[in-house]
Amino acid sequence: MNRMVTVRRFPGSDDSRASNVETFVDDEEQLDLAYLLGVLRRRKYLIAGIMFLVTSFTALFVTQITPLYRAETLLVLEENQQNVLNIDAVTQGLRTDYYTNETEAAVIGSRELAVKTVEMLNLVEDPLFNPYLEPPKPGLLDSIRNWLFEAGEEEDPWAGFSPEEKRELILEYTTDYYLAGLSVSPSFTSRIIAVGYASTNPRVAARLANTAAEIYILDQLETRGAATVRATDWLSERTDQLRRRVIESERRLDEFRRASGIVETGGRSVYQNQLADLSSELIIARTKRAEAEAQSKQIKKLLAASGSVESAAAVINSPLIQKLREQESQLLRKIAEYKTQLREGHPRMTLAANELEDLRKNIANEVNKIALNLGNELEIARVREANLEAEIASLQKKIEAQAEAETTINALESEVEANKQLYETILTRFQETKVQDDELIQANARIISRAVEPSSPYYPKKRLMVMAALFASMIGGIALAFVLEYLDSGFRTAEQLENVTGQPVLGLFPHLRDGESPYKAALERPNSIFGESVRRIRTSLALSSVQGMPKAIMVTSSVPGEGKTSGAVALAVSAARSGQKCVLIDCDLRHPSVHEALGMPNEQGLSNYLAGQMDLSGIMEMDVRSGLRVIPAGPSVPHPADLLGSQQMRNLTQQLGELFDFVILDAPPLLAVSDALILARNVDKTVFMVRWARTDRNTARAGLKQLLEAGTNLAGVVLSLVDVRKSAQYGFGGSSHYYEDYDRYYKEA
Repeated sequence: MNRMVTVRRFPGSDDSRASNVETFVDDEEQLDLAYLLGVLRRRKYLIAGIMFLVTSFTALFVTQITPLYRAETLLVLEENQQNVLNIDAVTQGLRTDYYTNETEAAVIGSRELAVKTVEMLNLVEDPLFNPYLEPPKPGLLDSIRNWLFEAGEEEDPWAGFSPEEKRELILEYTTDYYLAGLSVSPSFTSRIIAVGYASTNPRVAARLANTAAEIYILDQLETRGAATVRATDWLSERTDQLRRRVIESERRLDEFRRASGIVETGGRSVYQNQLADLSSELIIARTKRAEAEAQSKQIKKLLAASGSVESAAAVINSPLIQKLREQESQLLRKIAEYKTQLREGHPRMTLAANELEDLRKNIANEVNKIALNLGNELEIARVREANLEAEIASLQKKIEAQAEAETTINALESEVEANKQLYETILTRFQETKVQDDELIQANARIISRAVEPSSPYYPKKRLMVMAALFASMIGGIALAFVLEYLDSGFRTAEQLENVTGQPVLGLFPHLRDGESPYKAALERPNSIFGESVRRIRTSLALSSVQGMPKAIMVTSSVPGEGKTSGAVALAVSAARSGQKCVLIDCDLRHPSVHEALGMPNEQGLSNYLAGQMDLSGIMEMDVRSGLRVIPAGPSVPHPADLLGSQQMRNLTQQLGELFDFVILDAPPLLAVSDALILARNVDKTVFMVRWARTDRNTARAGLKQLLEAGTNLAGVVLSLVDVRKSAQYGFGGSSHYYEDYDRYYKEA
């Protein structure tokens, strides 16, 4: 599985692949399908057990549940009906919206209607709703208790209550039982309300569902009937009051008009009409005066300029002047013709000249008349305008004097109009109410589907509950499996170990069954899965450095019991059996175990040599069967760390490296003592052992951290004491699950 890894490198490494690295790894694992399937496979018995227990218990439980039958009646709310009074409706219809549905549903399920239902059906006499009619039979425990303590007769639960109090309490209890089975469900998208009832008796369920709906409709009819009666009485009284109010308001209006002398014509007073007429006349007078002034000014300018006013607009536009000018033009044409035909002084010429002279005198006289008339018209226009302005000013004063009176009149008129409208409205509604009493008393709801006796119970849904329990238990079992998997802090696969530690995994050491020792397995069964695992680790060691197989190798672990000694022995025996000159040194001077694994004495050994008591030849033993040379730990000493960190130990390691192909040091655990950190400076590579499924991740991190901080040249980690069969279940994405196939292959070989 993949993990998020943060790496910090330390100087002094000779290997870019497995250098001194401190790795901090997030515990969150990236889940993939193979991992999920692996968890389910490993925890399948747990999941199956939970599913079996929960499903069995649920199946047993549902068989003990008393079945309930549910019947349902459907009501539809009608649209708004006609109101008795629009201003203040006395018997309003229903608005068909969500809130109305919710409100009416609450009314149907109200305690008031429930009491009516209980009383109508006399449910207090029904044992289904009144438990006091038939006292409950004592159970097994009650019978045993009564037998042991020789209990007498049970006390009367109604002792101390009056008959009336008893009836009220029984009615209250019965109503509670009834309401417990009633359900009212309004629709969100329509005017439908479903009234349901659940009971152990299917016939009772149907009857009560229908009765609840009928009681609701009857309650509406009673409410609306009472409202209609109240409305009729109120309307009758109100009509008389308004009639008297209209008469009184009209009387006061007439009296005030007569007192103020104001008479209306077409919605306005006489003065206002006169003012409007005079205002129109004033506009006309001002227009005429302005025109007369303009013509007068023009004549004055013409007289001042040329002494003649014949070119004035009033003169030019005069019909008489135009006619005289036309006659003048005709005479001039005639005279012109005479001049061409007659001689000078001819009578016709003289007569025509005289006529022209007379005509021009007439024109001059007419022009003077027009000029004189214009002056008179201007004066008349000015007088007319002044007179109109005076009359308007007089009327305005009269109108202002009547303003206060008109304000009062307007208020009185508004009052009269309002009273008339209200009176007419109330009178109309009163007449409608008297005619339509029967029509108004209608319910706002009706039954569109009556409840029928259900043929099967709605609860419990046995199959659904069992299936739900099966599904829920499966989910719960899977969740528990993943929780247990999450809480498992051990290492199960090489891939997991590599991702968590950030270090290369050199290989796996299988766990030997039946108490077989690693020494014997490596020696006698070199082609077994165990032997192949040891050879794979040796190969990984050879590939861990560019210089090839390291000479001196230290094997250590975080805590005791992680298989470091078994691993060191197996590596040493495998190397010796392959023809390499190998020596195994037990450097755990506190708790030596190499001699026990190889069946050798421990009277003298490494401690004697480091103390200067013996030479190398005196402490070295030889395993005849494998050819392995062994240096036991020797007798215990007071300060083993000082000896292991001495120059003598460094010289020994260097000397053995020159004499042997392979020097393996079995070092003490890292977290127990500091001996391994001291020895790490004397070797080429360090192998860190982690026990399969046993070593805690934090423990492994702590040991690796100490090694890396000390500058150790770490070759990698080895997963030891692996249960091959169980490990195959964790073999998602890696090579762990192939070990069973390897084992079968080696057995066949």
